[in-house]
Amino acid sequence: MNLIYIRENGPLAFRGALTFDGCAAGFRTTLCRCGESKNKPFCDGSHATAKFAATDEPSSQDSPALTKRDGPLNIAPQRKGPLVVSGNVERGALLF
Repeated sequence: MNLIYIRENGPLAFRGALTFDGCAAGFRTTLCRCGESKNKPFCDGSHATAKFAATDEPSSQDSPALTKRDGPLNIAPQRKGPLVVSGNVERGALLF
């Protein structure tokens, strides 16, 4: 099952058959959410020294259960912008 976890005051943690812009990238990674990483899009722990604070969980939305919960999960970092994630994915619990 593909999952995205939001680490409070930290990165996004991805689990699944990951690809970056179509290239295989393993099964687990953490990606920067604070914007301070020197190794973007990957987290290098800079959120701790930057005192990054983002404690709010995204709002919940009703959505039908996925018929398929695995398969490739592609992450396409945008220049100076967000991460575009495509594929079957569920949001995991907020991690503290």
